[in-house]
Amino acid sequence: MATIVADKETITTSETLTLATLTGGSQVGKNATDTVGFYGATAVAQQTGADQTALTDNSGGTKSATTGISANMVKQTIIIPVQLSDLGAFTYNVAVPFAFTVTAAGFRPNRLPTTASKAVTATVQVNNASVTGGVLTISTAGITQSGVINNFTAISGANTGTAGQTLGILGSSVTAFVEGDGQFEFTVINTDLANGWATVVAQNTAFRLALVNLGLIRGT
Repeated sequence: MATIVADKETITTSETLTLATLTGGSQVGKNATDTVGFYGATAVAQQTGADQTALTDNSGGTKSATTGISANMVKQTIIIPVQLSDLGAFTYNVAVPFAFTVTAAGFRPNRLPTTASKAVTATVQVNNASVTGGVLTISTAGITQSGVINNFTAISGANTGTAGQTLGILGSSVTAFVEGDGQFEFTVINTDLANGWATVVAQNTAFRLALVNLGLIRGT
């Protein structure tokens, strides 16, 4: 253990410490090669590397500490196009390459059906298992506006899938359509992406708190 006295400041330390008093303040580590450590950590020279290069923000977005990380960042729309005449009592699936939660679904017609009294009931499924809710009856009488979404009932459970599992619909109570087409649209949360952002924010918060506690930046 050594005691260093520099310009009337006494510091007891077991590490090598360079302390220079400057006009208006003091400096720990005078040169980039001086080694510095805190709280018993091994003293090291000033770190440098390509990964420390300042990032350039080309996003065109507006930074915000409270709204910059939005829940909408992790929402995606998955689409399954269909010919209404192809709808039957079987499933229509797409494999999703990330973990997900399906939160809503709808059918958006393009070419409208014209033959009367045609219908099919569609139920949202995850990996060939029906969710709780998520039902829509598509019928000639009910599909009257091209390009307008027709929403499934609210989805309230059994709506999560792991990476590689399928998302789709099961047809039932079919009176076969003759013509018409459209697309099923699913709103999903990319759970893998959401988890990634939550991890980044948590680590950034920990780094910031450490700097605040050291007095290197102001904050709470």
